[in-house]
Amino acid sequence: MSIEVVGDGFFIDASQFNFLIADNKIIGFQKKRYDDDGHEKESCSVEGGILAILDLQNEEESQWEMLEFPAFDETPNSIDTYFTFQSKVYSLITKYTGGSQIQKLYEFKNINGEFVEISLDTPEEIEHSDDTITQVIIADGLFKDVRTYTNKLLIILSTGSTYRIFSLSIGNDNSGHVEYIATIEENSERGSALNAVVINNLLFINFEVDNHWDSSRILKFDLESHKNNIIEINSPEGLPPFSQNGAHSTWLWSPMPLWGFTTGINLKDSSFNGESWAIEGLLNASPFWHRRDYTVPEEYGGYVLTDSIYLDTYIIGKRQTVVVHNV
Repeated sequence: MSIEVVGDGFFIDASQFNFLIADNKIIGFQKKRYDDDGHEKESCSVEGGILAILDLQNEEESQWEMLEFPAFDETPNSIDTYFTFQSKVYSLITKYTGGSQIQKLYEFKNINGEFVEISLDTPEEIEHSDDTITQVIIADGLFKDVRTYTNKLLIILSTGSTYRIFSLSIGNDNSGHVEYIATIEENSERGSALNAVVINNLLFINFEVDNHWDSSRILKFDLESHKNNIIEINSPEGLPPFSQNGAHSTWLWSPMPLWGFTTGINLKDSSFNGESWAIEGLLNASPFWHRRDYTVPEEYGGYVLTDSIYLDTYIIGKRQTVVVHNV
């Protein structure tokens, strides 16, 4: 493990941004609290705000460039989620309460610093019997659809322990297509989905129980047969010590594959924990936890995101922005 300073400090509260890595840059979109039809939401960037960019290609330490991006969506009762696909940044708009629906898709145009809506073919809303909030999880990894030979993203709309699974493809003509795949029905053994990865034709979902991350089990869903089951994760080295919502950063390294969980809050005393863990053997009968051989020092604690290509962990702190080279 080695630690390298790649940028200056981020003096604004980094937790109030949606950060991604794309095109050799860290890009952050300010998010704000606002009231939408009686529901206070704090993760939304659709109203515009500060656009923060750190160039990772400079040989010397870079400085954060602080710009602005304009408001771009006014869909009522919605939530926005950010992801990258083929080095481009997108914002996905989905229904917030009372139903499950993927509504709109925007692409971020770095050249002029704004989001532009792209054409999206999407199924009709699946209505809910109550006003429960729908959480959005975009799985790490890509699902290769053997019918069309296209790579697709998988999106999970989680309403409690009911998971509705969709695929999203984005064509060269800059249009998107959403397809409903299946619903994993409510189950008292698990709660809301937290994060997910897709490997080949298998979708693995990490979930919480009673508002706390369940680190001992994951859900496996077969995208061909649509069968699902909960599997135990062996823990010869113990379980990750992270509390509540799990790790600050999760990632997938497809070649092995490894499902990584890097840094979090200690379960016992709520202090920063810089450990990195990974689930190995996901395609075998007995997956297991392995503690990786590096720890992010506490003094570098900040907003954490991991580059799943090189397994580099970036920490955006108030004093400096660093990268931890994990291999």
